[in-house]
Amino acid sequence: MNQNSKMLTDQSFGDSEDDDPSLLDILVALSENIKIIILLPLMFGIVTYVHSMYAIDPYFSIKTTFIPPSQNNSAASLGVGTTLPAITIAGLAGGSSMPGKHIAYLNSDLLRDKVIERLELTKKISNQSISDLNFYLKNSVEILENKKTGLVELTLTHADQKFAAEILNVYVEILGKLLGSIAAEEARLRREFLEGQLAEVMAKPYRNPALREAVISGLIRESEVSRMGERQTIQNIVQVDVAKPSDRAVGPRHFLRAVIGIAVSLCIVIGFVLVRFFFKTLTKEADSLEKLNRIRRAFGFRSQSSS
Repeated sequence: MNQNSKMLTDQSFGDSEDDDPSLLDILVALSENIKIIILLPLMFGIVTYVHSMYAIDPYFSIKTTFIPPSQNNSAASLGVGTTLPAITIAGLAGGSSMPGKHIAYLNSDLLRDKVIERLELTKKISNQSISDLNFYLKNSVEILENKKTGLVELTLTHADQKFAAEILNVYVEILGKLLGSIAAEEARLRREFLEGQLAEVMAKPYRNPALREAVISGLIRESEVSRMGERQTIQNIVQVDVAKPSDRAVGPRHFLRAVIGIAVSLCIVIGFVLVRFFFKTLTKEADSLEKLNRIRRAFGFRSQSSS
């Protein structure tokens, strides 16, 4: 009797091991559904390719490059003030340093808001607020500065190439106005400083009259140069490449989209086949069937009877 019990136990363990799905069983399940695994992803890839060809508008990459303004010290740029003695050079050291300011302005909400206002984008694009358009420009206009050449490149990818070119050219236009306004303000401050220095020099006695006259003359010239700078409210920015429409589209990449669609759908179909295979395997065992029926009843489905 003990021998018979042992035989029954061994047989039950053997059946349990045989019930576990093996790699061969999985390969058989996949081979039985090979047509679905191949045809469905292929059909999805074809549909994706056709949709990309005819339903998605091509988009273009538009760019402009310009030379940013150099250091904007009015006295140095106009070649005056070189005869000033050291007593005034220290006072003029507070002149503006323009490199780097153009990048800060290009990335600012102030410039983007002025571009939106200049092009009246809220009227051209419906249901978009200024903050929405500002966010779009912030994430769409790419700003690159070449440290070797000193050129700044603005790039915008859009389906409407004329619209993209217009935006980039207005970017440069607004940048010139913003830099010009701050340069004019700095020139005003510099003039006021020089006029204060001039008043001090004229009130201070000098042992050397020639030196005194040279300092006074230099300060007067510098003050006049600063006064002229106040009137220049627009910075001249040289556009090396003006933004213009392009004949060459950069997207969409139809073939790449089709390949990605095939890959994704292939994974989904294989996953579905494997899930169905393992589900059928579990329903063959009484314990697993009872657990599955509990899950079914929890979601309001009917229990499945064992065959």
